[in-house]
Amino acid sequence: MTQYGTRVRYSGDARIWLATGLLAVAGGTALAVFIVIVIISRGSHARAPRLVSGVIGAMAPPIIFGIPCELIVTPRNHPVIDPGLYRLLLSGGLLAIEITTLLLLRLPPMARLTQPASPQLTGQLAVSSVPGQVRPRRRLLAGAVCSAAVMALVTAGCSPAGRPASTTAKTPSPSWLCQPGQAADPCDSSLAVSAVTADGTVRPATWPSSAQASKFACFYVYPTWSLAKTANTSLAVTQVLAYDAMEQGAPLSQVCDVWAPVYRSQTFPSVLKGLKGDEQIMNSTFTVAYDSVLPAWQWFLAHTGGKPIILVGDSQGAAVLIHLISAQIDHQPSVLRRLLAAILVGGNLQVPSGKLAGATFTSVPLCTSATEIGCAIAFSSYPSQPPPDSLFGRPGQGTSLQSGQTAKTGQQVACVNPAAVSGGVADLGPYLPTVVATALGLKERVRTPWVTYPQLYSATCKQGGGATWLQVTSLAGTSHTRPVVNEDLIVDGAGGPAWGYHGYEYDLTLGNLLHDVADEEAAWESSH
Repeated sequence: MTQYGTRVRYSGDARIWLATGLLAVAGGTALAVFIVIVIISRGSHARAPRLVSGVIGAMAPPIIFGIPCELIVTPRNHPVIDPGLYRLLLSGGLLAIEITTLLLLRLPPMARLTQPASPQLTGQLAVSSVPGQVRPRRRLLAGAVCSAAVMALVTAGCSPAGRPASTTAKTPSPSWLCQPGQAADPCDSSLAVSAVTADGTVRPATWPSSAQASKFACFYVYPTWSLAKTANTSLAVTQVLAYDAMEQGAPLSQVCDVWAPVYRSQTFPSVLKGLKGDEQIMNSTFTVAYDSVLPAWQWFLAHTGGKPIILVGDSQGAAVLIHLISAQIDHQPSVLRRLLAAILVGGNLQVPSGKLAGATFTSVPLCTSATEIGCAIAFSSYPSQPPPDSLFGRPGQGTSLQSGQTAKTGQQVACVNPAAVSGGVADLGPYLPTVVATALGLKERVRTPWVTYPQLYSATCKQGGGATWLQVTSLAGTSHTRPVVNEDLIVDGAGGPAWGYHGYEYDLTLGNLLHDVADEEAAWESSH
């Protein structure tokens, strides 16, 4: 099914069997309660009061079980209320139903109407023998039986099998590509960097950073990386995957603790088939990818000590996070309160035309200032207006289909300029691995693993012809020409005007994104 433009998947045979079990136990308990009440009240000369009392008592179990069904089973993949409110509704509702049931059994209304109260009852609650009156001790026994049934239902409904998976502390730890304190962590690699100026001078440089980095936790989802002919990758960590984590995840350590789950990402061949119109391949392979990230996210929430969260994803990683935010965060206040920012590069996040939220997300708007928290920075970059068949920048096509964003009318692709969050034109802060810069034509001798090119590009958000994009403009042209990127990717079958700068946009904006996060962290610290 669809929810706010993305697929919200209520899947799994376990959920079906759990719901079936709940209904079966509720029905069986209702029948048992009815029989118990009728038998206990057999001393009555009137059959009608006995049957009515039995029916009233039997109504409680289905009502009681309706609460676990609605509030436990349903929210497992799509929480819709705050956990505190959830507990209040669950416990309060069960308590009210139990008290009502006990009162009904203590004084059955039909028995009260058909038989006058006996004087013997006054001060002799336990010894009444008036015909037509159910003995109080038997009523209390029936109440105790119902109380036990209520507790059994609460226990069943609130067991780990029925509880939202994100709240359990016993979930096994997923496989992490990057994790604070992990040995051989690719996100903890060297970040030594040199700057190459417009005149060709090479000098030491630094990264944008935050003094509060350890107080914040990044959940980073890497992009498509495998050329394997399989539909999805395995969970093995290869050298290529570790390099991708080093290129994109390691710089994040300047502003946060970096957590990056290993997940069964879509391979390039399956993504290309999906982009060419194979909807079945696109949906099935993306579902596998998303379903392998979800447990890691739930574990991350439970084991990061309540730290503020930064979500970071590029390409497929951004698509996964778009779906995750829509399905798991957008309607859960307790998680929204922890969200510092979502950085979604090349994922085609969609918003209503001219608005900041309301399509894919309703509670996570686009950022409008460098100090705004709880918002999203999203963009796709091109050197000029994207062509009609572009894979990014246009709603309801291309990479929008990965996360189930199919709407075209009345929506646009989000664009927040990471170099000028509040709008306008500003210089980009590109940081590239030296091996990438060398492949692009780096001529200077750089001895560090990273290189940055100050004042080489500028960027601004543009809109036209049904597209919205981050327009990246090269400022090269000095006597000493520095290498610039182009629209050609190094992957077979991917590249050209329809792709824009998709293969480089994360690196081109990396310095700005780190600045943005550092500013948001300072705003968080001042407001908390």
